[in-house]
Amino acid sequence: MTYSDSNPDVASSDRRSSSRESSPGPVRITIDAQSLSAKLENRSAQGMFVILDDALKVEVVSADGGTEERVLASLTRVAALPGQRSGWGLELIDENAPN
Repeated sequence: MTYSDSNPDVASSDRRSSSRESSPGPVRITIDAQSLSAKLENRSAQGMFVILDDALKVEVVSADGGTEERVLASLTRVAALPGQRSGWGLELIDENAPN
């Protein structure tokens, strides 16, 4: 399996179905797994690419104006940023949706 963007010429912001609002501020992320099952797809001397068998679910807690908000989400995208930083794309999970 290999990843390819279905339309690499279109900026990701142009493909979004929902508008975004700036929300700077700290959040706390709890990962809902102690270990994960995955398949090693490929490797090199510098790294490897693995495919998870299940969604990586996280809980995100933010405090905006003194009110704490908790949401569940699944990791959908990771972007390497300068230094040791990374950006995570998280899709919100509707806890009331039927399974």
